[in-house]
Amino acid sequence: MKLFGSTSLLLSASIQVSAFTNIQNAFTRPQNTHALHMAASDVRVMVNGMPGPMATAAAEACIRKGLSLSPFAMTGPNMEEMSISVVDPISGNSANVRLIPSSNMDEVKSSLERTRSTFGDDSIMAIDYTHPSAVNSNANFYAENKIPFVMGTTGGDREQLMKDME
Repeated sequence: MKLFGSTSLLLSASIQVSAFTNIQNAFTRPQNTHALHMAASDVRVMVNGMPGPMATAAAEACIRKGLSLSPFAMTGPNMEEMSISVVDPISGNSANVRLIPSSNMDEVKSSLERTRSTFGDDSIMAIDYTHPSAVNSNANFYAENKIPFVMGTTGGDREQLMKDME
């Protein structure tokens, strides 16, 4: 098991605080999407892109805000599958996450099914800090599997992304 701590820059920390305030508010404001009506404690956040610094910092911020991490997340297609412990240096709280390469979508889907069978069909949302080349395929995966998501990754084909998400 590898340990990852905070590696984000001051700028990324301020972006994270803003993003996570919005995420936390999504659970308390009325929404059209029934998945967001759940209490924050009922949701598991799948932070994709770890062990990269932005994704790891986002996962730490989730833990700090009292959100639970999904027991699995997607990592780069050329990464080896691994388990990590994400430690929030401020609260001292941590969570173990199994990172599955995005090239192994059968295992990603199987892990999603297991997570939903354990915590409920609407128990998962995603935060994506992966790679520009993965933006569109990841967004399509989230939409096809009815996973609410926040796309933090810059790049990709934004015009196509907006069309695909209509």
